[in-house]
Amino acid sequence: MTFTETNVAGGGGRNDQVINIAECNGNGDTLQLDWTMTTAWASAWSTYRLFATTASDCSSASTNLLAPDVAVSAGSSTGTVAGVDVRTKIVSPFGITCSGTPPTNIRLCASVYDTNAAAVGVTATMVVAFDFAVPDPPIGVGTTPGDGALNVSWTGATTGAATATSFTATATAVAPAAGQTCNGGGASGATCSVTGGTSCRISGLTNLACYQVTVVGYSNSNNASAPSAAASGVPVPVDDFWKHYQDAGGRQQGGCGLGGDGPLALLALLPLVPRLRRRSP
Repeated sequence: MTFTETNVAGGGGRNDQVINIAECNGNGDTLQLDWTMTTAWASAWSTYRLFATTASDCSSASTNLLAPDVAVSAGSSTGTVAGVDVRTKIVSPFGITCSGTPPTNIRLCASVYDTNAAAVGVTATMVVAFDFAVPDPPIGVGTTPGDGALNVSWTGATTGAATATSFTATATAVAPAAGQTCNGGGASGATCSVTGGTSCRISGLTNLACYQVTVVGYSNSNNASAPSAAASGVPVPVDDFWKHYQDAGGRQQGGCGLGGDGPLALLALLPLVPRLRRRSP
């Protein structure tokens, strides 16, 4: 008998068998446990029970029930238990603090019981690890203007307890600072995200409005860094290279890599290069 853990929407966890900071803190995320028997259930086996333990094996697991007993149909070899609450069923009973050094791994145990509530002795086990490592904020954030957009680039920090593998940039409309020639009251809250890259384009912004852009990095377990230092940017009506690239069939979302229709799109843009210029507002 084997089973797996799946993160249900809410905590944003990416890796099976890993509980991140958001899930540990109890933001409404739950686990879904899917089990598979190598042979079909015998008719005398009526239920299975799921436990969590810090023991090295499941031989003594009989407390901290994760879910109500699950009825088993004769001949069934697969099944699912959804809605196992991470915070109240796994984190709180073991006094886990959701920061700093990760605690001892938690072992999940599934045991089959017969109609007399006696353990049959068929047991599945799975270790759930905790990952509280947080990446440092991205550095070197900069923007270049686009038409109703900002092209954002940054450098992934090389220090920190974890390495950021994905990033989200957020544009916030702000009032003009002293000496700025831009407007307040622009559309706010637009974002762009990228995995394995260090640039993306935030669209849906207001031309000639003042913006500040911050970037957050996420570890492989989806632990978020603090926001980067803010970079200023002002979208402008412009025949920018990115817009022409997409109009010509380019499909990349940022960065320097080209794939798919990228090379052909670049060739199509060559006649436009002398014409790339700022339009009058």
